[in-house]
Amino acid sequence: MKLEVTHSQRQPRIELARGVAAILVVAFHAAGAISSPRFGGTIDIGRYFAFARNGVDIFFVLSGFIISYAHAADIGRPARLRRYLGRRFVRIFPPYWAVCALIIPIYLLVPSLGDGDVRSFPFILQSVLLVPMPYHASLIGVAWSLSYELLFYAIFAVAIWSRVLGTVVFALWLAGIIVCAWLQPSEFALSFVFDLRNLEFFFGIAVAAIARRSAVDARIWVTGVALFAVLGALEAYAPPVHFLWYGFAGALIVLGLAGRDRMAPAGVGRVALLFGAASYAIYLVHYFAISAVARIVLPLAPGIIGGVMLPVVLLILISSGVAAGLVFHVFVERPAVLLGRRLLGDSPRGCVK
Repeated sequence: MKLEVTHSQRQPRIELARGVAAILVVAFHAAGAISSPRFGGTIDIGRYFAFARNGVDIFFVLSGFIISYAHAADIGRPARLRRYLGRRFVRIFPPYWAVCALIIPIYLLVPSLGDGDVRSFPFILQSVLLVPMPYHASLIGVAWSLSYELLFYAIFAVAIWSRVLGTVVFALWLAGIIVCAWLQPSEFALSFVFDLRNLEFFFGIAVAAIARRSAVDARIWVTGVALFAVLGALEAYAPPVHFLWYGFAGALIVLGLAGRDRMAPAGVGRVALLFGAASYAIYLVHYFAISAVARIVLPLAPGIIGGVMLPVVLLILISSGVAAGLVFHVFVERPAVLLGRRLLGDSPRGCVK
């Protein structure tokens, strides 16, 4: 079977950044498993990998960048709205529903897994439809972020339908985010729509605007990586760093990589691009793979895991999460997305075999 890597041929480094962001989240959960008594873990290394959870913030910046960069020409052209919505739907829901179809029967048949909520029909229905719930609750732990993505997609759809109305809605959204950051509303709907994390989509939009209109020093991505690393080091020994700092570091990384892609679109290997293409699949399924492997591996080595075996066990858990995502991408996600696009009459572009 031939592997196909779907990516923008003009932005391979942006595609690679998606893969790196996904692997950061995998590393966070792998370290959490080693630290969790639930899996037999006995060594607390979670604080040293706390920074890795902010791969999600890089994802949000990337989403703001990719959507506004790729669909800039669609703004104010309502005839293109159907295609935009169709592509967003196909990209998000079929792979997500495939994971739901795999895990819902497991939760229903094995009561020891999860808590009571995961067997509640309203909870399952809200999770399947990606309806946001308080405390980031969801059938799939990482799916809370997809609700934010859908909110951003919906608001961008308004801009495609009408440039003027879209500008107004985006301006009101930004103003609401700033006001609610100050007022801290208790109503969940307001706190979700105007969550400060949504500001990271605006970071991505700003990066896209800069990348389209001016030359960018490609080396700025190094500054972003250095800032991200410094924040991570501080967080290991100090109180948690605000996620917007990681979002800002992510914006610098994306800006530099976008500039580099404009200067030299080649130079990224096909295998590396595969991780980017599979980033969504890795994000969706990695935790289940890590949980399964951790239940087997961690109880076997309680005495030696604190020594030289600790990095080995961590690598095994990370590798299991990434490998599960790659398999899911090749055999489930990619065929489902390709089929969905064909049904929409939208042939995918930018495929490298």
